[in-house]
Amino acid sequence: MVQLRGESALFVADDDLRSLETFAKRIRGEIFFARKWVLLEGHSDYLLFQALCQASNLALDTSGISVIDAVNNGDPPVFASLARALGYPWVAVFDKDHAGDGYVVRIADRGFDANEVKLRCRQLKTQNLEHELIANGLEADLRQILVTLGDATAATFRFQN
Repeated sequence: MVQLRGESALFVADDDLRSLETFAKRIRGEIFFARKWVLLEGHSDYLLFQALCQASNLALDTSGISVIDAVNNGDPPVFASLARALGYPWVAVFDKDHAGDGYVVRIADRGFDANEVKLRCRQLKTQNLEHELIANGLEADLRQILVTLGDATAATFRFQN
């Protein structure tokens, strides 16, 4: 019974595979050549994370780490299930809001052990990554990243002290 439960956890449903197929075609499937995945909630999180790593001289590609905008390219629980099936280590970072809470619950509902969910699913202490950076004293760095990215929000984003 234990063996069957373990093997069934590796099963990825046909609907999940179809949604992942669309994503893999969009990004040319490079996530399948990574050794580890970082699942992020949105596109701005993806861009900021990439820029922070670049500014810190962290070479994600060289390290075999693929960053995935999991919400806009599918569904975080689907990616978590696929990572488990493929044996990829992964971590997910979600906003501290209703949607972020929901992603954590839906990942847990896919048969992940509570300790694994706690280990792999992280929620920010503030409402989103931008506010998290500001709360940690990185407002100047965030402003520079937004300017470097050419993000239109750089001029309009309201920074809070």
